[in-house]
Amino acid sequence: MSRRPGRRGCAWWLCAAAAGVLCDGAAASGDFNESGGERQVLKFNDAGGSLGMAAPAGYGGFAVNRNFLRGFENESALRNGYRDFGYLGGESDAGREGVEVFKGPASALYGNGKPGGDLNVLTLPPDGKRRHDAQWSLERYGYRSLRADLGGTAGRDGDVAVRIGALAEGGPGRRRFDDIESYGLAPAIAWRLSADTRIALEADALKVNDQVAPDRLALAPLIAFPERGTLGERGDRLDERGHTWRLALEHRDGSRWRVRQALFVQRYRAWTDATELDVYGMTGDDVLTSNGQAVRRVAVRRRESVASEVAQTEWYTQIETPSVRHELLAGVELGRYRASTSGRMAPLASLDLDTPHYGTRPGEFVSDVDRQDSSRTQVAYLQDRLAIGPRLRALVALRAERVQAWSDNHLDGERYQGEHTLLSPRVGLVYDTGPRLSWFASWTQSSRPQLGQATASGNLLPPEKSRQLEVGVQWGHPDEGLMGTLSLFQLDKRDLSTIDPSHPDFSLPGGERRSRGIELDLRGHPWPGAQLDASIEWLRAEVVKDSGVPPGTALPGVAPWFATAWLTQTFKTHWTAGLGLVGEGRRRAHLPPNELRLPSYFMLDLSLAYRAEGWRAQLTLGNALARRALISDGYSVDIAEPRSLALSVSSSF
Repeated sequence: MSRRPGRRGCAWWLCAAAAGVLCDGAAASGDFNESGGERQVLKFNDAGGSLGMAAPAGYGGFAVNRNFLRGFENESALRNGYRDFGYLGGESDAGREGVEVFKGPASALYGNGKPGGDLNVLTLPPDGKRRHDAQWSLERYGYRSLRADLGGTAGRDGDVAVRIGALAEGGPGRRRFDDIESYGLAPAIAWRLSADTRIALEADALKVNDQVAPDRLALAPLIAFPERGTLGERGDRLDERGHTWRLALEHRDGSRWRVRQALFVQRYRAWTDATELDVYGMTGDDVLTSNGQAVRRVAVRRRESVASEVAQTEWYTQIETPSVRHELLAGVELGRYRASTSGRMAPLASLDLDTPHYGTRPGEFVSDVDRQDSSRTQVAYLQDRLAIGPRLRALVALRAERVQAWSDNHLDGERYQGEHTLLSPRVGLVYDTGPRLSWFASWTQSSRPQLGQATASGNLLPPEKSRQLEVGVQWGHPDEGLMGTLSLFQLDKRDLSTIDPSHPDFSLPGGERRSRGIELDLRGHPWPGAQLDASIEWLRAEVVKDSGVPPGTALPGVAPWFATAWLTQTFKTHWTAGLGLVGEGRRRAHLPPNELRLPSYFMLDLSLAYRAEGWRAQLTLGNALARRALISDGYSVDIAEPRSLALSVSSSF
């Protein structure tokens, strides 16, 4: 799993749409959804990347703030429309082709407790097309990447389609001691048994050896530390290994029935020998020394393993009546997840922030973590899309989930467990007032287990509960000029983990958070040869209830406004120029008593590409004006690279 985009201070970006999940996990232009309008797909090369394999660096025209979606943490749980635990382990970028963001209630059907939306990773499909593509790229500090996309058919009648994505990258980055080696291989094969039946097998193998550095916590002296400096040591390493298998069977019974069966299996291991900031109190009460001139550190050695399996079966059919058309989707899901973590910690000399000296050796290591977490889930869900006459469309759905979870702490011999049943209903309406104008509204409730969070009585916390109400309007069409979507939403989360005042090492349920906002998205072709994706979001995300935080406190990392735009213009077929903007407002860096605020910023990205028959070259200048941008995930702070430069060349042979 390539870590390079995060090092530039901009996690890989995704386009946004108020969207729902189709029964077959594929995007279809013009297919309605419960939030109104089409599902929008971002193929990575839509933003100027080559071969459709390289994610855009830090823009894309969607209101998804790097680490947040509508004010709350953002993580993926779908892959090609299937339930996916891959983000809990590790997967390479070799097989990724694009991403969808489902804004609205789409995620409630497939779990993960995020009614505000979810991410759906799209992979390179074995479609039978002949491909022999390669891409080489070089970044400013010497980081190199080589990618390949190979595809074709096999079998007597070409009924077997094969596709392989491969990735090898490595070299120095902008930070001191920064170096990485990353390899990924993603083969996929699809066999069409008949006109109505298809089997697909997809694999992913990952190997990474990365120079890691401690997070910069939201403290002024650490943010002022040189952006190319590190708070760690030269030998800090992260070693990752993982492999993932996905098997899918799809069958159609004429035009009335469709069924699909998917099986997901993943194994992942990580070894860390690195430096961390001393948030544990091993060498002192505060991360900074009393004079604020040095940061306290510890050396850690961690071992982590993850194993997960998910089986998912879905049935889809259409029922026509004189006045209503029904699209019915029913599904059953069985899942199992296991994670094991062990590690030791040792004191390490503090690092002077004015004159840092490296090469110190850690003291005596002591065990600080040895735990195993596991869960089992059984899920059933049902959804009905209704077309009522020529103008009104509706959606009703219900997900029922039973979760059993265990957490074993081998250091103190304690075992925590819990068993809960979760219900997640949702409804949506779309009303067309004209051929290019639709109004929509939706209400969604969802739940998510809080694995690893235990009470003093030995029970795991009950699931967190989320609810979203959204209304909006959509107009136009992206193939006929511009399409716009204006959405208003309120998202509430309840029963979140809070600190138990009587037992600070344990948790209590009862925390509440709220996010209210307005989003405006524009995409399409404003004039011949141009493609525009632009979004702006205004929101207020705050604490409603918490045992240790005052009500009304703004959530850290979430800006009151966030804007992106990406515009490309093609000249005389061969040349394409791109201009990207991204910015966000002043925001809180951490919860109280830390009152640090991060300043607002705007960054400008430029690109120029030349395409000829069989090859393509592109030059990209990131943060062209060298603005100092501080980017927060609500806990730590990263500094965007002042000015990045990358050259990529791709060829089809």
